[in-house]
Amino acid sequence: MGNEKNGGFPPFSGEIKNGYILGRGASDMKGGLAGIISVMELLAELEVELNGTLTLTLVPDEETGGKFGIGWIMMQGIIKPDACIVAEPTGLTFIDIGQRGAL
Repeated sequence: MGNEKNGGFPPFSGEIKNGYILGRGASDMKGGLAGIISVMELLAELEVELNGTLTLTLVPDEETGGKFGIGWIMMQGIIKPDACIVAEPTGLTFIDIGQRGAL
């Protein structure tokens, strides 16, 4: 994004340039969310049997410390996950078990 005069772009433009979507949130997290929803849709279409329940939980407040995010949801007993997939974009130089977020 940065300074528009120096080659940046408006943060809320959503402009498509050279096959890329430009703007705030285009990668973090729209790309990851689109991927996860696509996989869930495919699993449903193929009627894949899973050993357990697959739940999609989306929280909007990771940038503010997660007060009403996944921690709150879990404390309320709304979900009790055994594992999770975090679609946070990275440079893909390695795959972690864990997450470096607030929780």
